Formats: sequence, C-alpha cells, structure tokens
Amino acid sequence: MTKKIYTMEELDSISLYNLRLMLRELGGTPGTKNISELKEEIISIQSGKVVPSHNKRGRKPKVAPTTAEESAQNTEVEREGDPIVYEQKVRPYIPFYQKTGEDVSYSAGQTYAPVSVTLCDTDVEPTNQIVVGNGILEVLQDGSGILHNYKYGVRSVDYFLDEKLVSFYSLMTGDKIVGYANKRLYDGRYFLYEVTEINDYQREFFVRNPHFDRKTPVYPTENLIQNDENSKTVRAIDLVAPLAKGQRCLVIAPDNSGKTTLLKEIAKSLVSEESKLHLTAILVDAKPEEVNDFSQALIRCELLNTTFDMQPHLQLRNIEMAFEHAKRLVECGKEVVVLIDSLTKLVKLYKAVISSSSENLVGVSPEYLAKKLFSNARNCEAGASLTIIATLSYNENDAFDNLVYSEFKDLATNKIYLSGELAENGVFPALEVAKCVTDKIELFNDEEKVKAIRSFRRGLSSNEKCTEILLEMLKQSKNNDEFIRKLPSWLKAILE
Repeated sequence: MTKKIYTMEELDSISLYNLRLMLRELGGTPGTKNISELKEEIISIQSGKVVPSHNKRGRKPKVAPTTAEESAQNTEVEREGDPIVYEQKVRPYIPFYQKTGEDVSYSAGQTYAPVSVTLCDTDVEPTNQIVVGNGILEVLQDGSGILHNYKYGVRSVDYFLDEKLVSFYSLMTGDKIVGYANKRLYDGRYFLYEVTEINDYQREFFVRNPHFDRKTPVYPTENLIQNDENSKTVRAIDLVAPLAKGQRCLVIAPDNSGKTTLLKEIAKSLVSEESKLHLTAILVDAKPEEVNDFSQALIRCELLNTTFDMQPHLQLRNIEMAFEHAKRLVECGKEVVVLIDSLTKLVKLYKAVISSSSENLVGVSPEYLAKKLFSNARNCEAGASLTIIATLSYNENDAFDNLVYSEFKDLATNKIYLSGELAENGVFPALEVAKCVTDKIELFNDEEKVKAIRSFRRGLSSNEKCTEILLEMLKQSKNNDEFIRKLPSWLKAILE
C-alpha cells in the first residue's frame, strides 16, 4: 500500500499527541520537542533529508521474521533513497447516537472480539462492553471531571474523567464531550479513557480558541429576527424595539401581563430549520405546566427547567452550567441565544443560597451574582455572539422588584415594557410603545426602517391607543417591509 506523505499544512491540523505518535512510527524520538520541532523533523524524515535516530534505551522492539526476498527488497528501497512516510492509524469513530447492541470492528489486519456499544443514558453490564458516554463536562476542584446530561441533572450512569485527561485536552466546564468509557471493577464507576468529540468537533480537529472573557465585545451589527411573517407579536417587537445578536434584552412587566408568553413567541421565531442559532431556554423556579408548554412548543430548543421542588443550590448549579456551556459554544464561533424566565426569581435563588451559606459568600449581594450572568451577553469582534433575553417582574408597590429593576435597567441594551392595564383588557402583546427602547438601532437596520420606526413613534407614541393601532396595522400587512411602505399613508390618515 502506498503511504501518504503529509505536508506542513496537513500537519497543522494534527494534535500534539498524534504528532508524537507519527514521529515514533517514523523512527524518531519525540522527547521534549514542541509542535514546530515535531513538524520539521517529520517533514525532514519523509523527504529523506534526515535519517531517524532511534532511542537506544529500553527493550528492543520485536520484528517479524522476513524472507530473503523481502529483505532484499527492503534493502533495495533503502538504497534508492525513497522517503519514509507515516500512515496515521486512527481508531474508528463511533458516533454517540449509534444503535444499541451493534457490533464494532476495529482496524484492518488486527483481530478483536466484537464489543457491544450502548447509549450513555442506559444501564449497562460491565462485562466486555465499551460504553459511548456523552454529556456536558463539569470540572471539579481536584481537576477531575464529571459528565452531566444535557439538562445538567442526575442520571443512572455518571461518567468520570481523570484529571490527566482533562489537563491533556485542556477541557473546561461547559464543554460537550463524547468518548469511550469502561467500568472500573473495584468501585463500579464508569471512567472515560478516550475522548472522540469536543463541542461537536472530532478530537483531531478541535482547537481551543481564546477564552470567552478575552474576546473583544462590539456593538450588535446584525438583526436577530430574520423571518417575521409568521408571528404578529414578533413583528410588533421588531418595529418597536428591534432585537439584535449580542444584546442584553429585558422584558419588564408586572405579573400576569404575558411576559412568559412573549418570551415563548420570540423563541418560536428563532427556532427554524434554516436557523443556525443555538437556543437555550432557562425556566427558573418554574411551574410544571409552564415547563410542559415550553417543551411542546419548542422541540429544537435546549430546555433547562429548575422546578420549585429542587434545592436552591442545585438550581443555581444547573443554571451556571448552562451559561458555561453557552460560553464554550461562543468560543467555537457559534451564535447562541439564552432565554431566562425570570431574573427576579434568579435573584431570589441567590438570596436564599447566600443566607444559608458559609463565610465564602458573606458580603456578596445576590443582585451582583445575577448581574454577572446577565452581563455575559455580547457581540464578539470575531463574529460569534451570545444574546440574552430575560424577563423581569416589576410592580411599583413592591420594594424588592424596585431594587432588582434599578440594578438591571442600566445594564440592558434593549428594554421591552409591557402594560398590565392593556393585558387586563385582552391586548397581546401589551406593549408600552413610548417606553420601549433599543440602543444603536441604526447599526443593524437599514435607513428606511429606522426612519419608519422613528416616524411611528413621533406620530403615535402619545396616543393612548397606540398599541391597538399598531396591531391593527400589522393585520393589514403581510410583513414588516409592506408595513413600512404603507406607514406614511396610514399616519397621514390617522393624524388628519
């Protein structure tokens, strides 16, 4: 078989571990060489410029006996000076969604007993089985890791990672991991002994990008809503307070004014087959009926619900894990949207944990910890973004709601206000058009749309029935482009 000769460009995509294996197969000694030195020596050996120097330490490798003709052929090849090349041996990749009980064969030329591959969420017997484990990684204080399921909860089989494996691949909390695991005999735990995928990239092609906190934040430049023909609610928001990728959006409303329904309508418009957004919905201290409603309406959404029967510290751990996972996705260049219902409940959770905690959290306000999560939203200069759309309960007579509102209102770059009076009269969405505001609207909307939004505000924001007029206009137009074309004539007829 003709062996492949690797170029420098191809070697750039190979990990340090595989480069060391390549050099050993070529006869060289990796030692303490760095990546650039390994690449240069591999290229030199393949081209025949350098004869590999074998390490004389240790036991000599066993060589299979050859016939006289094979020995002569090998000698002849060496005399001709043909370059020695390396053919990389890669273990066959088994996707995590492979069916249970399917036999797996390994590399050609070697014989292995067939092994049973099972999904990670099933209970398995320890005899002669390789389990494909997957989940979201949490790095513990001692450097080891544990894989949680995609709702960050407890499951029947947990998968643990040794601290050496975590350190070798530079894994972080929130990474999505797929790998092979087996069961230790003396304690019955499943440990990953090999990682095959990191954040949906195969191990050989995964590169750890700069950390999320080191990315340069810039103002949003791209509209979040791409298709607005299906939802009248989303069309109204796009005209009153347009959403953009990388914003920190607050839906500020009193109780029972439809803010959770508004959040669900926004999520429906973002979840489509053409959309490349990664959508995560976090329902804090939610009712079971709300969780079921969300799960049925949003099939392609990653739903994390922390119900009121869970302990506060477990709820906060799951929420913080979801945010860490979102950061890792942004580091990989993906567009991520996180929906939170609601920030008021999140602050109450932090308040409950701080009041019952040890001295570690003394002097830390619950508002600060919640703001730390909310402030993660940003549009990165490299192209990826993290958008956070959160609801906030605001009742004027409630001192706690006023405190939370005063802490978060200046941090948001998009504020959508809902009216309790309009909601009681059956108006949905119950938007307070005069109060809704978006920062730097001209950066992610064309000039014609910006002029239309400002003219509508000047003409109707002082009208008590502004929201009803807007919803009636939306009924008479198929999309917002048609709305903008007809708006001047409508305004002229109303104002006259």
